[in-house]
Amino acid sequence: MLAKLLYGTGMRLMESLRLRVKDVDFDRQMLVVREANGGKDREVMLPRSLHEALNAQVSRAPRRCGHMTAKWDVSTTMIYKHVLKVTAGARPAR
Repeated sequence: MLAKLLYGTGMRLMESLRLRVKDVDFDRQMLVVREANGGKDREVMLPRSLHEALNAQVSRAPRRCGHMTAKWDVSTTMIYKHVLKVTAGARPAR
């Protein structure tokens, strides 16, 4: 679904990963992209083909944090890769 979201809306990868439940407006068929390029918010159209899948994702989202995707951050992944290399005996890249 993430690939369809990126293609259908023109959003960038990190914009889509930061998407929260409150950013989806099914009535207006719009998504609010927070802190887009230049640090500004913008709105993009929600394609009808994604409406059903996105609605199912929103219904499964945890209510306490509001994020629709698992908490995932590229920088966190890079830190874990570094730690795994170091603990495996490889020299860290400089």
